[in-house]
Amino acid sequence: MLAGALAALVLLQAGPPSAPAPSVSPLQSPSSSTADETSNEGSFKRLAGAVLQASEQASVICLGETHGHLADAALRSALLAHPEFVDAVDVILFEGASGLHQGLIDDFVLEGADFSRSQLQPIWEDAGRGVMWQLPIYEQFLRELHELNATLPRERRVRLIGAAAPIPWEDIETPQDLEPWLDRLSYQRRLIRKEVLEPGLRALAVFGKLHCQKSGEHLAARILEEAPASVWSAFGFSGAEAASQARQRLGLPDQPTLMVISSSSYAELRAEDAFFELHKFNGMRFGEVLDAIVSYGRGQDVVLTVDDTIFSANFAQELLRRDRLRSEALGSTNGS
Repeated sequence: MLAGALAALVLLQAGPPSAPAPSVSPLQSPSSSTADETSNEGSFKRLAGAVLQASEQASVICLGETHGHLADAALRSALLAHPEFVDAVDVILFEGASGLHQGLIDDFVLEGADFSRSQLQPIWEDAGRGVMWQLPIYEQFLRELHELNATLPRERRVRLIGAAAPIPWEDIETPQDLEPWLDRLSYQRRLIRKEVLEPGLRALAVFGKLHCQKSGEHLAARILEEAPASVWSAFGFSGAEAASQARQRLGLPDQPTLMVISSSSYAELRAEDAFFELHKFNGMRFGEVLDAIVSYGRGQDVVLTVDDTIFSANFAQELLRRDRLRSEALGSTNGS
């Protein structure tokens, strides 16, 4: 599991002692914990348990990530490893997997077929621009779910659904061919309605953090318009400097904590007063943005970047082609 390799990256949040405290899941002190509980892996396990407990009334757990963030990846690993995960989640919706290859995803994740990285590669190459999803932490996420399901009877296995639109890139030759696929928000909204809300399932949605914002033109907000109270949203700060400033502003401890915002005094706090670098919240309150904050405490804030040399020459050219088509299609749509 990734958690075992990320010993410096365990993080969570709590509230300042002078304010009515929101619900938090702090770490135990070393004097009252076993050796495993005080380890990095044990800390992530407790964080995963806090996420599952806090979100138990929602149909969709929208867990926002910073793309390439190692601590976010470790939290996902801890969720998969948590003993309550399989009972809490029926399906995973993953932004980094293309629905075009749902058959391949099902064969690998649900049916237990073995595939090499090169065989699985179309899953993430065709998701969005196919760049950040090349990072090995995302392949590892798929493999960890594959391994988890291998221990379960078929009827208890957790399905992973590719939440990136199934763009048939081989058939896309002009900007006009791409235009029907540009509205990814509507596609993902329909996908969640069909795969989660209508059948009455529970889902873990792994998306970039802005998609999990509960207000504005974001996925979580649009789902809540259709099904109030169906989404529980959590994500962390944007960048090491923002995280450090937010910990100071909010009085957060250095150790890992999950800070639940809903129904707490923090729900009325202006979001930009804590998130800083994330983006402009235009006066929105914390409670309008998310339900809980995942903070990774004091320590390293490691975000992997994609080295262009990992792409084959052919795929690098294909990415340029896709970018050109997308840019021209967006220009055509905005100009019409």
